[in-house]
Amino acid sequence: MQARVDVGYEGQSYLADASWTHRGSASAFDTRGNAEVRFAGHTVGLSAELSRRNEQFTANIETKYNQDQRFALSSQVTASMLTPRFLVRVEWPRNFLAVAGSGKYDPQAWYAANSDIEGSIQITSSLPGFEQLGASYLFDHNTNGFRTNGEVTWAANRKIAAVLTFEQGKATLTLSTPFPGYRAITVETTYSVRDVSATVNTRVQWDGRQMSLMMSGDANQPNRLVTGRVQFRSPFSGLESLSSNFQYRVSGATRRTNADFSWARDKQVSVSLLFMLCFTLFPYLYNNMIFIRRTDKPL
Repeated sequence: MQARVDVGYEGQSYLADASWTHRGSASAFDTRGNAEVRFAGHTVGLSAELSRRNEQFTANIETKYNQDQRFALSSQVTASMLTPRFLVRVEWPRNFLAVAGSGKYDPQAWYAANSDIEGSIQITSSLPGFEQLGASYLFDHNTNGFRTNGEVTWAANRKIAAVLTFEQGKATLTLSTPFPGYRAITVETTYSVRDVSATVNTRVQWDGRQMSLMMSGDANQPNRLVTGRVQFRSPFSGLESLSSNFQYRVSGATRRTNADFSWARDKQVSVSLLFMLCFTLFPYLYNNMIFIRRTDKPL
C-alpha cells in the first residue's frame, strides 16, 4: 500500500510519501512501513520494520533528518523458555548503546549437568565510563546442595567474581575484587542442630586477616535449663575478643538468670537475677479484698 500527498502553499511545496507492506502468517511474517516528508529544502524520514521467524522477533526503527542526522533503534528477541536471548541497539549522531543478554534453563539435567541455570548481559557504548559492562550468573543444583557463580566486569581488567556454595551444614562465599586490601574475601559458615542444641560458626578472611563469630545454645527440657554463648574475635583495636554467656534456669517457683559479658583482658560484667513466685500469698490477699468489700456494703 502506498500514498502520496503534494501540497503547495504560499509558494512552498510540501510533499509526503508513505508505504506499508505485510507478508506472511502469524508465526512467520514481515511488516515494513516508510514515511518521508519534504518541505523548504528539508527532508524528514521514518522507517519501521517488524518480522518474526517462529520464536525469533526482529524490530527496527530509524529516523533521518536531511540525510546527515540519523537516529535508529534495533532489537532482536528469541522468545524461548529454555534459551532466551535479546539484543537492543540505539544509535544517534556519533554515539551508540548496545545491550545483549542470554540465558539457559535445563530442567531435564537438574542433577546431571554442571549448569542448570545460566544468564549473562553485556553492555557496550560510546559513553565515557560505560564503554564495556558485563554480568554473568550460573546456578548448579546437586543432591547435596547448590553452587552459584556470579561475575561483574567493567572497564579493562576490572572484575568482581563471587562463588557461593551450600551443602549440608556448611555455606561458603568467596569474592575476588580489584580493590587493594580486599582482593580475596572468604566467608564460611558452619552450623549443626541436634535435638534442642544448636551451634553456628562464621569466619571471614580477607588478605591475611580474619574475623570470627561463634553462637551456641542449648535447651535442656528435663532440667528446665536454657544456656547460650556468643564469642567474637577480630583484628580491630578494642574489638579483639568479645564474649557473652547466658543461663536461665527454672526450679519449682524459682527463676534464675545469669549473664556475663567480657571484652579486652580482665574486663567483665556479670548480672544475676533471682525471681521467686510465692503462690500461697495470693489466696490470702484475695480473701482479704473480698472481706473488705463486704464490710463496706450498706446495711
